Amino acid sequence: MSLVYDIIIIGGSIVGLEVSRQLTLNSYKNVLLLENSSQIITGASSGNSGILHTGFDTVHGTLESKLVKHEYELYQSFAQDIPLPIKKNWCLYCCMEIG
Repeated sequence: MSLVYDIIIIGGSIVGLEVSRQLTLNSYKNVLLLENSSQIITGASSGNSGILHTGFDTVHGTLESKLVKHEYELYQSFAQDIPLPIKKNWCLYCCMEIG
């Protein structure tokens, strides 16, 4: 194990993992990720509902819809590189206008 690193990332959250992944994919080969806990993604990253937003309710063509689509695609790529369990559940949203 090296004692000299190109970059040291503190925190094994989902953000810390993605930053370290992007750095290693972009020429930084000596990246160290430090996490205080014995497991990664245990702090605030573990407290969400675990649902990936796919942009079903965003307005097509807006910055929000473009960013949501881009981030969803990034997560799919991330999940292929790191063995994360992803279970695709489908749902149907039914709406009606009252009044």
